[in-house]
Amino acid sequence: MSDGHVRVDLARLSRAVEDLQGFDQAIVAQLAELEARVATLHGNWVGEAAAKHAEAHQEWQKGAQLLADGVRQLRVAAANAHDNYRTTVEANRARFV
Repeated sequence: MSDGHVRVDLARLSRAVEDLQGFDQAIVAQLAELEARVATLHGNWVGEAAAKHAEAHQEWQKGAQLLADGVRQLRVAAANAHDNYRTTVEANRARFV
């Protein structure tokens, strides 16, 4: 890109989209597993420590959701970029056929 031109490797961008999709799915699975464990824990745990843990966990959940949302938005943006670049390449090739 130092020459002022933008170069996009569509295959690499596609792999990045796939990687982000996998990461997104892993986050969702891990969060679901954690929620199940915390629910089990709090099924029998009472008292001040349990209340503090629940409070801290709720705050942590907000952060984890922000991470998941950010990864999802990044995946969508990368997928849109891939589609737009691919469409542009195809249109440019069609002009010379």
